[in-house]
Amino acid sequence: MLSGETRGRGGLALARHLCSTADGQSVEVFAARFLAGQTIHEQLREMAAGAARGRTDRPILHIHVDPPPGHDTLEIIGRWLELFEIEFGLQSQPRAGVLHHGKGGADRLHSHVLYALVRPDGRTVDLRNSYRRREKVSVVAAFELGLPMPPVPRPRAIHGQLLREGRSEIAAWMVEHCHGLHDAARVASSTPMDRHIAERTGQDQSILLAAISECWPSSGPFVFRKRLAEAGLLLAVGTRGPVIIDATGTAHPLARTLRKLCRADGSPGPRSAEMRAFLGDMSLPSLETIRKARSTMAQKKNPKARIMAGITGEEIVAQFSDRTRFVKKGPPHRLYMKDCGWLTVDPAASRLIVSGPSGDADELARRLVEIEPFAIERRQPRQRSSPPAVFRALRPSKGSYAQRFDWWVEHGQNPELRHDGVAVEIGGTFLLDRGNEIDVHDLPPSAEALDLIAQYAAEHWGGGLVLDGPPGSKDWSESDKARLWWACRKHGVVFHGYNPPAALLRRWEAENGEPPAGAVTALRPGGGGSGKPKDEDTNSGAARIRDRLAEVEKEIDAIKAAWKSHSRDFEWIERMRARLDQLNDERQDLKASLSPLDRYQPTISP
Repeated sequence: MLSGETRGRGGLALARHLCSTADGQSVEVFAARFLAGQTIHEQLREMAAGAARGRTDRPILHIHVDPPPGHDTLEIIGRWLELFEIEFGLQSQPRAGVLHHGKGGADRLHSHVLYALVRPDGRTVDLRNSYRRREKVSVVAAFELGLPMPPVPRPRAIHGQLLREGRSEIAAWMVEHCHGLHDAARVASSTPMDRHIAERTGQDQSILLAAISECWPSSGPFVFRKRLAEAGLLLAVGTRGPVIIDATGTAHPLARTLRKLCRADGSPGPRSAEMRAFLGDMSLPSLETIRKARSTMAQKKNPKARIMAGITGEEIVAQFSDRTRFVKKGPPHRLYMKDCGWLTVDPAASRLIVSGPSGDADELARRLVEIEPFAIERRQPRQRSSPPAVFRALRPSKGSYAQRFDWWVEHGQNPELRHDGVAVEIGGTFLLDRGNEIDVHDLPPSAEALDLIAQYAAEHWGGGLVLDGPPGSKDWSESDKARLWWACRKHGVVFHGYNPPAALLRRWEAENGEPPAGAVTALRPGGGGSGKPKDEDTNSGAARIRDRLAEVEKEIDAIKAAWKSHSRDFEWIERMRARLDQLNDERQDLKASLSPLDRYQPTISP
């Protein structure tokens, strides 16, 4: 016995369909119930008018009944309708219908029946799970009337319902005649809800399950959450329990998702209570907090906040985003706060390293510890030793303090802005970058520090440097000077005042296949000119700095002289203010690079 249903408002199109005689089909209207109309059109209008008091816009139910070949009789159709009305409670509802016979030349009988779904008290008939319930009606009718077992897509659901209703005889007959009960259970690759979510978000659910399969099973809740975060998924608390939030913001119940994953592998999945016990007392953000934070980031279009959310989690971005100057994604991840504090997040070692002045970095570290079991390591600011060794430039340094600060950051360091320069610790060696000088406070210097000093000289000092120091500073050993020379040669920098020994030159030639440039003759300042004494090199470098200083001061005076004539040109004023800031920074750097004697020596024009 096959059946189908549709719901609607009972319009003229339905009446025309029921009364159609196309393809040689004959139509017979059977007696209506609780209706005065004599035709289908009149009965439909009467049913629709009676349903006007109901709270539904689809008050008419249309059912079609198709008995199996050789069993298409009025008695079989009538009994099926009786069982259908008992199942859904339609015995007291208005009913109308027609019988169709001989469609397309076939000698078969089938029926179309209409029911009004609004009860006299205004309530609507409950049709939940109507497809499965109609299948059960067909099975019961087949058992009572001796019909063949009807094709049912959900035999296990129907068999279980019959057992719950106490119809064990029908259930036993179904076991005997329904082959679907003996076949292996089919596991759908996705549910209708999964397909709806995939259509709405454009993200395939199989990709989500594949990502979660890399994270589960896990040794502990924090490891599980860390693996999910690496896959771009977040663990949060929904209204009914823990959920997984994907990149589109869709929440997937954790226990249900894991059960679906385990069912595909044939293993038992965890229940909700087991997942709550597994997560324990781990602090999780709420789903509403995550969605609100993501909405705020989307409105502000702040890329820094999005990067920070991937490191710290969305729940604390709103609290610390405005206090963070920039974020460098790793791992390890580095966050530089506006109060000059640094926070390094090392997920692999479960460690937070806080450096710089106390303040926002310490507060952010404490907040992260509440979410993840990190260990906090506080590094105190290093102080200068007295007296240090000094690397000095023979050409004016390029860039302001802020630009040099960014240079150290881009090379993986956590510098600290101080009133007298940029302080940075590299491999245990403390450096203070003054622009035209770099103070070295720890001997012997680390290999990483020497390599970065050589790169710095190549990019900021015109490819040349000299090792100097105030009276009483500790002289470098020959091995340390050789290491510095080697680092300089790698980056094309001239180490003034140092003549490498023959053994070092031979080693360079053996490893690089060619002798170092300028290795045989005396080293040249800035990589240009012929060999000169060190005093002559220093004097010529100081003269160039004084010449540039005079040009800077001349340009500053010119801007100030033109200021009054442009007092109403606000665009010019803003542009000149920025230019004055650059010139003042350059003038300060140039003056700092001169010795007290050179600073007050007048420039002699040719």
